[in-house]
Amino acid sequence: MNYELFFSYLYKKKYKKMEAHEIDATGMTFEKVWFTLQAISNENREETKNLKEMIRLMNLETDKKMQETSKKMQETSKKMQETDKYIQETARIVREMSIKIEGISDSNGDMAEFSISSALQNNLRVGDSEYDYMDTNLKRKHKKSGIEAEYDIILYNTNKVLIIEVKYNFKEKYLSQFYKNLKNFKLLFPEHKNCELYGAVAGLSFEKSTLEEAKKYGFYILTQDNKNLKLLNELDFEPQIIK
Repeated sequence: MNYELFFSYLYKKKYKKMEAHEIDATGMTFEKVWFTLQAISNENREETKNLKEMIRLMNLETDKKMQETSKKMQETSKKMQETDKYIQETARIVREMSIKIEGISDSNGDMAEFSISSALQNNLRVGDSEYDYMDTNLKRKHKKSGIEAEYDIILYNTNKVLIIEVKYNFKEKYLSQFYKNLKNFKLLFPEHKNCELYGAVAGLSFEKSTLEEAKKYGFYILTQDNKNLKLLNELDFEPQIIK
């Protein structure tokens, strides 16, 4: 066997860099070739070992990163669950508070209506007019038009009707709706269509702007004074007939 050609073939094809020793391709014997093959084999085993170690370290690093990512995802999921729980709890508290506030508002409104109607029981008189009857909380709907309205207190005699809108704290924003309801009164209560119709606002307290706007509408302004009603309009006030 030509060991010189065989070794030159191996050396040129694949193993050109051998740091352990220098290779002389001349005068090659079987022992030299065998020694060289063993050296190459040892080098391959070392490279393979190094490669396996590198792969092992890469796998460890990958596993570590995957574990860290999984942990972060679990933490994020937990935070999202906590956030969702907080939102649900906040919504529950808001609903309960709304119900309580609405209940307080209704109670205050009922108290104001009771106070004003009780004061009127002593004397069905507002301004210069006296009335024969008083109704409270009348609600009616007109079938054909679909118009409906509710009136807190109604005073009337043979030729006059006074409708009183009552609020615990009367705000300016309530005036326009009250005026609209007044305009629909004779449609809803045609038995009073030939009567003069007037409006009044009553409250235990008023926004400052409410007083001035109520006067522009021509409304009486009433409040409670101990067990009686107090008229807050000027002495020369002339109420406006609602048409």
